[in-house]
Formats: sequence, C-alpha cells, structure tokens
Amino acid sequence: EHKDEEIVFTDNTSDGDNKTDDNDEPATSTEEEEKAEEEEEEKESSVDEAQALFQGMMNNYALARSGQKMKKQKWTRSVCEFEDLQLEKQFTFRVKLANAITISESRLSAPIWPKTKPAAGVIDSVHCDANSKVMKIRSLYPVKAYSNMSMFPMQMFIKIRPWPGNDAFAMNLSDAYAVHSGEDDDDDDGEPHVEVLVERPKIVDYQKLGKHYQFETLFVSDIVLGQPYDIAFESENEIGRNSNAQSTVQQ
Repeated sequence: EHKDEEIVFTDNTSDGDNKTDDNDEPATSTEEEEKAEEEEEEKESSVDEAQALFQGMMNNYALARSGQKMKKQKWTRSVCEFEDLQLEKQFTFRVKLANAITISESRLSAPIWPKTKPAAGVIDSVHCDANSKVMKIRSLYPVKAYSNMSMFPMQMFIKIRPWPGNDAFAMNLSDAYAVHSGEDDDDDDGEPHVEVLVERPKIVDYQKLGKHYQFETLFVSDIVLGQPYDIAFESENEIGRNSNAQSTVQQ
C-alpha cells in the first residue's frame, strides 16, 4: 500500500531556550547546520520545480485555447517496483494523480510481460571423425522456453574454444547457422561464436524433459587432432545470458 510522505518543517527559534551567551557553546554543530541548509535547498528546488510545471501547464492551456500548438513539457519520472509478478502473463498499468480538487487517470498502458533470463539450451552430443577431421555437434532447446513471452525475443549461440576459424564452418547450411567473428557484432565479450538460426528445426522428446527443438547438425571441419575443445550452448536476451557447457572434448 502506497502512503504519501509528508515533510514537516518547524520553526525552532524562540526568545528563550536557544539564546546563547558569548561564552556558551553554539546550539547546533556544523554538521547540523549543513544538513539544515541541504534540506532547505531541496525544499526550494522542489517548490521551483512544481511552480515551473504549473506555469508550463497554464501556458499550454492558453496556447490550446488560441488554437496554437502546445509546447512539449518536461516530465517528472519515477520508478515503481512490483514483486512476485507471474511470468507468461500480461499486465497493464494506469497512473492516477490526485490533489485536493480532483483526480485524474491515464489511459491503460500497452500489455507488458515480466522479463526473465532465457532457459539454458543443451549440447546433446559431439562426435569427432579422425579420418575426415570433422566434428559434429548436435544441440537442443526447450520448445516451451523459446515460445515463453517472458524470455522472448532471444538469441542462441554455440561457442567453441579454441575458435577453429570461420572457414571451418563452410559445410553448414546458411539458413541454419550464422558465423560471427566477435569483432563487429553485439556480443558483450567480443568472443567468436556461431548463432543458431531457428528456421527449420525438428521437435523431439528429450530425456523426459519435454519437447525440444533439435537443430541441424553443426559441422566443424579441419579440427586439430589431440586438441581439447570446450563447447557451450548460450542463450541470451535483454535480461541476461544463460550457458550450458559441454565437457571438454578431446580428439
């Protein structure tokens, strides 16, 4: 429940108690005086802002009456926090203002979904062919999580360390994966990665965990025999990033 806050200023000066002789200690310390000055400045600033807002409203009212275009107003912004909002549910909001004269309400906002980090994907399997020096990576992602409006929109990546080079992905379909060098894209850490494109995935039941998208096999050619590779499936949206790493693969 929201409660209005009131700031009460009192006048503590009087002709009796606060009088001091030349040899007496001052009634307030330097810190108290500085605090009182800061409070007075904040009060004056608040009053000035309210007066400017009121004057702007009156000016626009006069412009509107004369048929002229109103001037853009400065808006006072504030933040409200709501706890325990359920995911995958729409919420709308309305702003209500009131004073001693009247009450006004804004129109309902557009539907808003609470946002959360995306679920982790899965590196299902990694197979290495020593003869062709090709590594095959199969990955999955939960269908329910991908369609969850509280996680959407999202991007999905496969990261391989050490990076085998862009040419190592020439065997892949162009509508299944996109290779990013990490130098000229929006990836926060600037690390090379392969973006998973959800164009035509299959849907499979995965280990009793529900339906998952099964993406096209990712082919990595010209691997170095004896070189350990770390492989991770990462999902990311505007809230954050989630990673599901495969154990180190040794050829």
